[in-house]
Amino acid sequence: MKTRKVEEGKTNEGISVLVYASPGIGKTYALQYLPGKTLIIDADNGTKCLSVATNTNKDNIDIVGIGKDACDIGSILAELESGNVKYDNVVLDTLTELDRALLTYCGRLGKNGGAPELVHYNRVAFRVADFCRSLRNLTANGINVIFNTWEQEGEIIYPSGEKVSILKPMLSGKASPTTICGLCDIIARLEISSKDDKTRFYRMSGNGGFFVRDRIYQREWCPIDELLGPKTEGEKKNEPK
Repeated sequence: MKTRKVEEGKTNEGISVLVYASPGIGKTYALQYLPGKTLIIDADNGTKCLSVATNTNKDNIDIVGIGKDACDIGSILAELESGNVKYDNVVLDTLTELDRALLTYCGRLGKNGGAPELVHYNRVAFRVADFCRSLRNLTANGINVIFNTWEQEGEIIYPSGEKVSILKPMLSGKASPTTICGLCDIIARLEISSKDDKTRFYRMSGNGGFFVRDRIYQREWCPIDELLGPKTEGEKKNEPK
């Protein structure tokens, strides 16, 4: 059994990230700031916005679709796992739409007039989690993996019975958001600063009303071009809100 000490770390591994926000906030547009070469698995045909991106790194972005009824997902994953294609970052944009596409496909084959049946939600939840787990495993090869999702409202019930509203990633199945978030090192909500209604930033800490965390760098927030890590270690910045 091969072991290592905690302090040795694994600096050659990639980072797994989940980003969520309402449609139109800029999750896809922000991908132009990822350093290195990026592959976007375009599930919702939302990458058109990158055609007007201003960052020169957008030239290092490749895009692949998931095919009708997400039929290409398996072959895309197999090619990534083979190591025949080399990317610094792999992005699934959006995981929510992949989830919906699979549910729609199941509903079309079912007996509920095209609507998904109850059993389909569990099947899709497990399939999506399995696909995300396989993508997350790419981090062992030094690849950063980012999952973009839409957001939805939910609630947390504390042992005292108190209910607290929370914003969280939008995925079907009761356990899906928790399962997928558990696979990720960073969970961030993309927001627009209230100071100028223009500057975007990633929130990674909240007052209980957000499903967020950064277990790598312990940040509360970061600029849009530092999702995968701070450019200047130790630099203190004021939150843009």
